Amino acid sequence: MTATNAETSTATPGTTPHNRRALNRPQAVAFAVVAALVINLIVWLVGWAFGGDFTIVADGKPSDAAPGGVVIFTVVPTLIGMTAAAVLLPYWAGVVRVAQIIGPTLSILTIGLTINAPFDGPSTISLSAMHVVIAIAIYVGLDAMQRGWAAKRRN
Repeated sequence: MTATNAETSTATPGTTPHNRRALNRPQAVAFAVVAALVINLIVWLVGWAFGGDFTIVADGKPSDAAPGGVVIFTVVPTLIGMTAAAVLLPYWAGVVRVAQIIGPTLSILTIGLTINAPFDGPSTISLSAMHVVIAIAIYVGLDAMQRGWAAKRRN
């Protein structure tokens, strides 16, 4: 983009001049949950292809952590955190920035639980990567929510 184009450039509705999406609160929640789930299922498939069995033995009984566990442990915390931020946003505009610290931090910190669980190597690596995916999805989803809220307040 040239200097003259930058001066006359306008963003279309739903985007910013830097082409980053601005989503309303329900869209941002749905985006974060669906994006995290789809990517985590792909990560699970890659881990499975590399020999991960995603099975853990607890109290002498084997328990399979995938794909059902991947779905539950991706959707539930992402949905709860994103929804909490979406509900609180009209009352406290700073909630998004706080949630952008808390959500990804909790996701990254809980990698320790995965590492300490008796999974095989490919399963441990895949499950740990899924925590990183959730952290990124939460951050990006909250950023889009903040942009949508700011755009709504400007109009």
